Order: sequence, then structure tokens, then C-alpha cells
Amino acid sequence: RVMHTRMALRAKPNLSAPIVGGLTQGQVVFGQEECSGSWLKIDRQSLQQLGMVFVSEAWALIDGRDQGFGQLLEREVTTLSRPLRKGAKARALEQSCILAQAAFGQPLEYEVTCQGAIFAKPSLKSKKLALLMEGSNVRGYPGSAAWIRLAPASGTQTHLAEWNWAAIRTQSGGGERILNAVWAKMEEI
Repeated sequence: RVMHTRMALRAKPNLSAPIVGGLTQGQVVFGQEECSGSWLKIDRQSLQQLGMVFVSEAWALIDGRDQGFGQLLEREVTTLSRPLRKGAKARALEQSCILAQAAFGQPLEYEVTCQGAIFAKPSLKSKKLALLMEGSNVRGYPGSAAWIRLAPASGTQTHLAEWNWAAIRTQSGGGERILNAVWAKMEEI
């Protein structure tokens, strides 16, 4: 169980490793303690419940006292795998976006590489609000490797005033990429 207000999930068990997601106080995740009990390797089911379906590995620091954060995770021994409460996945994605917003400061640019939809919530079952048109650009913050939270009035969708969501890949046909991160492209000089 997460004890701190919010905490980062990292790609490797190292404080300098890239942040791949986040957790908020009260969330319950499952995993295996490793690295002499200092880090929790989050299990695949917990990653999926957090909406981090394209993240292959995520690590959480268990005790942040040396960094001035106090105890970050509390052990809850259980023999049953309990699903997250309804809405926990969306809240976790929103918290990840808040962390990304704090880290980047401004929305990141994405190129729409094939037609997709804009959703009210980070769920394919959520209400579809508009279409993302191939060749256009949108701006937003990554919530996971599967979803980005679009900035209000992003790209050609100026009529959408609220924060909305877009899937990064299609869910059929091998997971074709809908959005490519323009901000991460490398160019030869």
C-alpha cells in the first residue's frame, strides 16, 4: 500500500532511472521485493490495472527515508490478488500525467500517424468525443505507455475545452501506432 502522497515508478531499481508512471497514497500494488528489500518490482497484473500495458518493467522504492520522503510503501501480506477499486486505473493515469506535467512543464507534441479517437476518459469503453486525423499534431502529457492526456484545445480539436485522452496505439491489427512523440525524435545534423 502506498503511504506517501505520490511516488514515482521507475524503469529500473535506481533513483536516476527514467520515470515510467506514478502511484498515489492508498493505492495497492503487488510485486516482488528485490535489491535487498529496497525496491518492489511491480507485477504484470498491477501494471495492467494501472493502465501501463506497454511498460515492460516498473520499480517502486519501498523506503524513502534516506531521500527525505519517509516510508513510501507499506507491506500488506495477502494470499488473494485483489483488483484495484473502480476508477483507480484512471486516477493512477491522471497522477502520472501530473508527474509528467511537473517534469516537462509544458505539453509535449505528438504527430497523429493514423486515425484514432479522443476519449473522455482513459478507457476504450469511454465516450468518444472526436477523431484524431492522420497528419495533424496534438499536445499532451504521457499518462502511461498506452495513453496520453491531451491538453485543452490541442491541435485541430480547438472545440474540446477539457483535458481528454488518446490511446497511443490501436487495440487491433498488431497495435499500430496512432501517436508518435515529435518531442523525442532524433534528427541527423
